[in-house]
Amino acid sequence: MDKVKAAELQTAVSMTCHCVVHAVDHLSEIMKAHGHGSTLEHIKLRRSKCACLIKNIISPALKTDLIDDLQNKKYAIITDKSTDISTQKHLCTRMLIRFLSDRRKEIVTGFISLILMHEATGEKMFHLTDEERCSQSLANCVGFATDGASNVVGCNNSVWSRLKALSPFCVQLKCIFHSLAMCVQYAVSKLPSNIVFLLSEILIWFHRSELR
Repeated sequence: MDKVKAAELQTAVSMTCHCVVHAVDHLSEIMKAHGHGSTLEHIKLRRSKCACLIKNIISPALKTDLIDDLQNKKYAIITDKSTDISTQKHLCTRMLIRFLSDRRKEIVTGFISLILMHEATGEKMFHLTDEERCSQSLANCVGFATDGASNVVGCNNSVWSRLKALSPFCVQLKCIFHSLAMCVQYAVSKLPSNIVFLLSEILIWFHRSELR
């Protein structure tokens, strides 16, 4: 029975890393069909069970390992906001944590959590970030990477201003893609409208045909 559970957990991890969860419905049937006389014959793994294993067993275990590895280390926070299909804003703390791992002997980036955010003020976002810091002191934060929104990186009443007060040597790293997009947007706004139309149509012209 323990071997079956181990096989199911390993399969769930594999689905997480390399595939979509619903594919496990077909994969488990193939393993059972060709696994007579082995552990695979007894696997009972469907998408619902696979999702529960990932959410309730694998994810907490990985987070615990990450927290243990992060203890008393300097780290960087990478954070961003996104909006899901129900138009609810989320703060993604992809608070990612980036640090030097003693276990893996390399710099690693670990995902902490996805936080539902009802209010996008600097104060509220900072408190959400503070709550999800894995019991680590914000004084050990040496890097803060995010986009250029004023509520996040503004000089006053932002996440950055509050973090800087706790960690004076923390370095701010704005997203280079956001900065580049703003530069391109400004440059395009200075072009005549007919030139902008021509540039956009050139891409469409070549994109729709391999011969072109």
